[in-house]
Amino acid sequence: MRVFLGHHKCASSWFSGFQSQIANRLGATFKESDRKPVGTAFSGSENRMGGENVDFLSIRNAHKKVLRENGLLDHPCIHVVRDPRDILVSA
Repeated sequence: MRVFLGHHKCASSWFSGFQSQIANRLGATFKESDRKPVGTAFSGSENRMGGENVDFLSIRNAHKKVLRENGLLDHPCIHVVRDPRDILVSA
């Protein structure tokens, strides 16, 4: 399972859309969540989340609590965090 973790103002909606398109073209499954538990814990050996096969998972506004609740703390992820200095420039 490929996991993307994003935060507010870090292109997380754009990247989720991009992931969804990739999954669609590959005939893979895509699941998206916004800071809520996405189901029961992840089973790494089977790429299953909440009883369903998940190839691509996008969690926008991710926090450790969400990762812990979903059994993803030790799972490899792409985690995008915005440089706080950008907020000063774009404000």
